[in-house]
Amino acid sequence: MDILQAAQNVQKATSEMCLRCHTSTGGGPNHKHGVTPTKDSDVHMAKGMECTACHTVKAHKIAGGADIKAHEVPEVIVACTNCHTAAPHKGSQKTLLNKHGNRIACQTCHIPAIARDPKQPTAIERDWTRPVLIEATGLYGPTNKMANNVMPEYRWWNRMMLVPPEPVGSKNDPKAKIFPWKKTTYTVIGDAATDKAIFIKAGVYAITGDVAAAAKKGAEDAKQSYSGQWKGIKETMSFSLNHQVASKSEALKCADCHGTKGRLDWKALGYEGDPMKKK
Repeated sequence: MDILQAAQNVQKATSEMCLRCHTSTGGGPNHKHGVTPTKDSDVHMAKGMECTACHTVKAHKIAGGADIKAHEVPEVIVACTNCHTAAPHKGSQKTLLNKHGNRIACQTCHIPAIARDPKQPTAIERDWTRPVLIEATGLYGPTNKMANNVMPEYRWWNRMMLVPPEPVGSKNDPKAKIFPWKKTTYTVIGDAATDKAIFIKAGVYAITGDVAAAAKKGAEDAKQSYSGQWKGIKETMSFSLNHQVASKSEALKCADCHGTKGRLDWKALGYEGDPMKKK
């Protein structure tokens, strides 16, 4: 395309434009975060809203959100309460539900599962020690374990993150709320002598599928100390969940968390047991 023509045809961003890149992060449609919004999986998309309705734009800078490390407009917080009130619930249970909002994020109840679109499963495990040839591209990639309708993991979060990505927060942190997360397990290439992860040369890996060669070249280019012998090392990453918001009728009910088979790990959240059963 002619560069001048492209510049003269600039227009306001649409969701289709945003999702050209963001859909395929992590190697394929919905592979990474698991909540790529579609009209079939997200109430906001179903209503015709564009990404920029929440991720507002000012002077070509886009407001980020959640656990993103780099923000173009850090002073702008993307949050449900930018549009919804702090007490959004109606009906006979409104007082109890609105009180939950003090320590529980909206996403926790309103994103009951991820990868809900059957056409877009998400990767829950990725193994770089087992390269597999991708016929569509003729290149090698890691072995992925894909899944649909994945139940989130629930963690306290005060909007600070550790590296590798893990949420910071606790029951005793007044700034923290319980949020839903996608936890992914990665088997990466490590030095067999030190048990430390090493860089691999992506091009060598993709073209040859040779783990040893990719590790050798990656360590050389990164000037890493490397014994020459590799092994698989397990790592985990947590990704915040903010899209694929379900309809009101699909939101979690009381028994989903407080029933005999409730989905929350109360001990991991800092409780001895279900706090509602003490009342």
